[in-house]
Amino acid sequence: MKRKNVLFGLLVLLLMTMSGCFFEEPVLVNERLLKYTDKEVINESNAYTIQEDSIPLYRNEEDESVSYVDIEEFVAFLGEGLLNYNVFKEDTLLLDFRQVIPSEMVDLIGTDIAIYEIEFDHEENTIYTSDLDIFTRLNLVHSISTNEFVELSDIQSNDVNPEVTIDLDDYNFDILYENNHYYLPMYLANLFLTGASFNLYETDDAIILFDYGTETEQVQEHYTSSSLTLDDVKDATNNYLALYFDYFYGLKEEKEIDSFTMYLETFELDEQNTFIDHYEAISDFVFSLDDLHSRIIDTGFLLPEYTPKENFLLGSKVNTYSIAYQNSQCSVFPEAFDYQEIEEGTHLFKIPEFTFDTGSQFGDYVSLIENGDDIIIDLTCNTGGSLQGVVELLLYLSDDPIPVRHINSKTNSLVEEFYVNDEEALDANVYVITSSVTYSAAHVFASIVSDAGIGTVIGDPTLGGSCALVFTVLPNGLIISNSSYMTFIDESLAVDDDGTNPDLYYQLPYDILNLASDIDSYFSIGTIYFVEAMDSITRSRISFSVLLQDDAIVPSEYILTVSDRLGNVVLTESYSTAFTLRYDFGDSISSYDVELVAVYDYDSVTYQDVIFYQPATN
Repeated sequence: MKRKNVLFGLLVLLLMTMSGCFFEEPVLVNERLLKYTDKEVINESNAYTIQEDSIPLYRNEEDESVSYVDIEEFVAFLGEGLLNYNVFKEDTLLLDFRQVIPSEMVDLIGTDIAIYEIEFDHEENTIYTSDLDIFTRLNLVHSISTNEFVELSDIQSNDVNPEVTIDLDDYNFDILYENNHYYLPMYLANLFLTGASFNLYETDDAIILFDYGTETEQVQEHYTSSSLTLDDVKDATNNYLALYFDYFYGLKEEKEIDSFTMYLETFELDEQNTFIDHYEAISDFVFSLDDLHSRIIDTGFLLPEYTPKENFLLGSKVNTYSIAYQNSQCSVFPEAFDYQEIEEGTHLFKIPEFTFDTGSQFGDYVSLIENGDDIIIDLTCNTGGSLQGVVELLLYLSDDPIPVRHINSKTNSLVEEFYVNDEEALDANVYVITSSVTYSAAHVFASIVSDAGIGTVIGDPTLGGSCALVFTVLPNGLIISNSSYMTFIDESLAVDDDGTNPDLYYQLPYDILNLASDIDSYFSIGTIYFVEAMDSITRSRISFSVLLQDDAIVPSEYILTVSDRLGNVVLTESYSTAFTLRYDFGDSISSYDVELVAVYDYDSVTYQDVIFYQPATN
């Protein structure tokens, strides 16, 4: 794409010399798009500052219910919230965003500046981008922030064409052009030009800037009554949903949806006549995706008093989550990072979410952990959070580079980032407990632990959630979240959004009194079994039964040994399966030591573990 830089200085100087006067460029006045207000901007974000307190808004005489922004004025307002950019105008408007690569990463990435382009073509009514990732990276450098503890050691990518052209005609939207200025509806400017880190929310009276750290109530407090009707926003909302989910939803291909325009027809959004009916049709659509990341966050300023109902359809992820939440006793799970040494050398960390502080919180206890100790990380009630916290915690557990692999599900651009630090990792046995509440970043953590051989994942399957979470604002004021096209993948480069199985199934909720002894044996982790040694009327009875066993545990032999108080073996038997032994020992079974050993294979290694021991008591 060529750019022409025309230098006017010499020509202007010549004209001034010849005429002896100054020429003023005539002021062109719009006829279709008229500025109607400088709308106040209220900053409720945690991470961003703004230099101006208002944005100029325009109205199209053909539809005065829609606010438009001048694209150049809009990006100028965002200022430091975006990457550095240049503007080029000929037959199109081209924004050239430049990401300065930190000096320590130049050799890895191969350039000191990454350039992304977004081009608005009013004649073709298209938006072109040199890389679809720019729409989320306008204010994001890379996946993990490097610091004194985290260093990016390598980055690899595949060779695919990441260019995308979006034809707005397909969605009944227009780029408007007048007097060499380009205009977009406010909601499309928010979609294409604010990046993934913040959003702008327009009400009748103000525009609210919010980000990931903003509480919903902080936006809601600025809601005011509105004269907008459903007819004012219905078509735009329906079309926005189709556009947004076609290009910004990360699981479209995974769910084998060809077109969201067609998919949305099933929910008859066009046929709804009230705000509530329209909202509920959108809710049904979002819920049909069966994706916990995709949900309605807030009903918006047009429905401030409406409380939506939850949908717990049997078999859905919401239903699975709800059941697992109860089974894992998440209502009494610690609300903050929690540590306890449940037995000497066995350290239990209960982590309810990953935050930017998770790594440093874990680091506070590193001095208590000796070589060969057991570290148990309980994620049974962890629904995700910060990828930064995931990587920093993993760096305490492995000296090998920590891989973070993600793919753009629209362009198939694959990036593999590897993170290291200079500190020596702990030499400990790592166990991660998961459930079907374990989701998003917690699911990614467990997947990396298993794939990289950092430790053993035990418990129930995770619930998935492989995509990064993003937000958007619909034209009718609804705020929704969804799985973005930044999709994290496992070592086989597969998307496992429906969750991954543990290395070994382990009965939940676990008994903390038995946890330390259970993890000493893969058999005890992966097998629910019952052993009983008791007296009957005439003989003693020893029985062993397996209630449930992970397929990864392959038993070959069970060895029963009964010894007297002096250590003399009274009886030894070998069994290949569950058994019941009736035997007259001449005395109560409580006068003898009873031991059962399991011989089994796990992960191509043969183990021999004592799985039951009852000492003599009489």
